[in-house]
Amino acid sequence: MRQVNKKKALLATSLATAGMAGILLVGGVAFAQTTNAPNNLAQAIASKFNLNKDDVQKVIDTQHQERMTSHLDELVKNGKITGDQKSKIIAKQIEMKPKMEAARELTNDAERKKAMDALKSEMQKWEKDNNIPTNLIGLGGHRGGPGRMMMERGEQGGGHR
Repeated sequence: MRQVNKKKALLATSLATAGMAGILLVGGVAFAQTTNAPNNLAQAIASKFNLNKDDVQKVIDTQHQERMTSHLDELVKNGKITGDQKSKIIAKQIEMKPKMEAARELTNDAERKKAMDALKSEMQKWEKDNNIPTNLIGLGGHRGGPGRMMMERGEQGGGHR
């Protein structure tokens, strides 16, 4: 009898876990589909805490810029880029920001992908023209993902150059 109760408990736990995973997956997909632009985070925070969206966005932008500057400082310190390259990267990010925002706000998926691909190509050409290591930074200041960050620390893994 005790064996049957253990099996029922295990079955109930498995079903509950599978149900939660399904809810999280569906919720995550729905959230991803409704959050094309990064300023949706600012809107969500502003709505939740009854704040001004523009003020929240300024805080997010400031934090992002501080992290990026710190990252670039570390790259200069480690000899991966020069101070001149750092200045060029910052200027390019400022130039690319409105282009990225405009591309992200496109509602047609095919148009958004086409615009993002064009910006990616522009960025890759700019990196090559300015002797910036490929994928060191990305569009809008985002680097090449977790593999890139591990490679920067000298760890194994990641599929980026």
